[in-house]
Amino acid sequence: MKNFAAAGLNKYRLRHGITGSTDELGNFGTFIIPLDDKTAMCVLANDGLPECDHWEHVSLHIKRRNELGKWINRLPTWNEMCKAKELFWEDDECVMQLHPPKTDYINHNPHVLHLWRPENQTIPRPPQILV
Repeated sequence: MKNFAAAGLNKYRLRHGITGSTDELGNFGTFIIPLDDKTAMCVLANDGLPECDHWEHVSLHIKRRNELGKWINRLPTWNEMCKAKELFWEDDECVMQLHPPKTDYINHNPHVLHLWRPENQTIPRPPQILV
């Protein structure tokens, strides 16, 4: 995972409210990243805290301002998920979305998708011709 400060992500860090944080927290926090003048990527990220069993994690949803100026939440597109991967991880790092068994689902927000990378193991991948 990239160093958030070195990658220029701290300028997007949410600094107030229940999920606000400071730069001193390093690779942990909430980030509001503008995609255009009406759209923002809302990201909660951590770099593999011991409390998270050393899994790097990014969860994100998209906010878009409608014609009345109200923010509407939606799921990220494939391209927006790719943008999150590009922002938070190096090009040569493999990250994944998981589809766990339904009995493991915890859905606090129906508009959020997640990217994961275990710190202590290599993610198995299919042959490159299948990717």
